[in-house]
Amino acid sequence: MTLGADPDSEHANNCMKHAGEMVRADNNIVGHFISQGKVAPKLIKMFEKPAA
Repeated sequence: MTLGADPDSEHANNCMKHAGEMVRADNNIVGHFISQGKVAPKLIKMFEKPAA
């Protein structure tokens, strides 16, 4: 899975859980990992703005 967030965060754990739930029951997940994904430019700009 790719994720533009901290791979050790609660959000990452939830994403991994939900991804596993989307796999058909007759498939076997033998491992998993999170790779740094692209972060949307709009999101980057939002974090660059000073807090109000």
